[in-house]
Amino acid sequence: MYEEACELAAEAGDAVLAAHVLTNQSMLYAEMAHTGPSREPARQALRLAFQAQEEGRYIPMARLHALIALRHASAASLLGDKTAFQAAIMQARQELDRGPRDSDPPEWLRFVDETEITGTEARGWLNLGDAHRSARLYRHVLADVPSTRNRASYGAGLADALLKQGARQDAVAAAAEVLPAIEGGVTSMRCLNRLRIVRQAAGNTTGAQEFCGRFDALERTLAASYGLPFEDTPDARAAIPALWHDMGHHAASARKLMQMELRTWRRSGSERGSRHGREPVRDRLNCGKRRA
Repeated sequence: MYEEACELAAEAGDAVLAAHVLTNQSMLYAEMAHTGPSREPARQALRLAFQAQEEGRYIPMARLHALIALRHASAASLLGDKTAFQAAIMQARQELDRGPRDSDPPEWLRFVDETEITGTEARGWLNLGDAHRSARLYRHVLADVPSTRNRASYGAGLADALLKQGARQDAVAAAAEVLPAIEGGVTSMRCLNRLRIVRQAAGNTTGAQEFCGRFDALERTLAASYGLPFEDTPDARAAIPALWHDMGHHAASARKLMQMELRTWRRSGSERGSRHGREPVRDRLNCGKRRA
C-alpha cells in the first residue's frame, strides 16, 4: 500500500505528501523492530527518516521537521545510538520552538507537540535500556494527557518500563489501568502488544489474575474482530499479525489522503510541489525500497 502511496506522491510532485509517506513508513519499520531480534527494520526506519528529511528540506512546516527528528530519534534508540537519539530529541524540540507555529497544520501533523516529543523520548530511553528514566518520563507525560487513546499508549509504555525495572506488581497495576480504554473502544493493537508482555510476566503477582483474565478476553475479542490468530499462551514476539493490522490502517489512511490531494492537484492544474529546480520527486523517492 505504501508503494502505491509513494507513486501517488511522485505523480503529484508533492514533497509534503512524500514526507508524510516516508515518516509513516519509518514509524512502522520502527514498530517492526520491536517484534524481533533483527536490527534491519531499525536500519530501514533510519534510512526512511533520512529520506523524509531530504524531501522536507524546503518545506516551512515546523511540526513536519519536528516529526522527522522524532523518527530519527526512534530509529537511533533502536540501534543503540544514544548520542544520535539525544541529538534528535533536542532537534525536535528546537524545531517545534522555532516560530512561528503552524496556524493550520495538516491534520496528520496536529499530534506533533511537546507531549509527543516526551512520549517518544520515554520510549527511546526504554529502547536504550534506561527503564528508570523512561518510567519518569512516562509518568510526566501521563500527568498532562487528556486524550484517552494517548493515555492508553503512554500507560502501556509505563507498564513496560516498570516491568523492565523489575517492578512486576507495579507493572501489572499500570497495565490494568490501560484496560478500560481498550474495553471502551480504543483499538490500538500496538498498545495491546505491549500489554501482552506484562501479561506473560504477571505470574502470581498481586492483581495478576484479574488483569490476565481481562486481557485474554480483550485479545480474543480483537483477534476475532480482525480475523487474527489467537493462542491461549501467545509468544510475546508473536505480535506481527496484530502489527500488520495497524500498518494496513495507516497505509490505507495515507493512500486515501494522497488520492484526495492528487485529485485536487489535477483539477487545479498547479504544481504545488515545485522543487525550485530540484529533480522530480519520482526520480528520488524509492518508497522504502533498499537501494541496489
